[in-house]
Amino acid sequence: MNRSYALCTLLLFAAFARAFADGERYPGDLEFSRLDYPRAEAVYDSVLQLQPGNAEMLWRMSRLYVVWGDIVRKEEKEKK
Repeated sequence: MNRSYALCTLLLFAAFARAFADGERYPGDLEFSRLDYPRAEAVYDSVLQLQPGNAEMLWRMSRLYVVWGDIVRKEEKEKK
């Protein structure tokens, strides 16, 4: 438990540091804007593990799932 908490804290700190260095407002936004949805999900999830009630991150995660779902649906239609 202690080890996983330390890892989440480290990931969160790294995401915040990179976010502020890139002029990004929230961790994961850079990945989202680069269409790297799996990475954005991982960053948003790491924040939510430490702050489960963070409304801003919950909104970002829901937006991610909507956009990602639209892309998957479009790709599935194109395969048919």
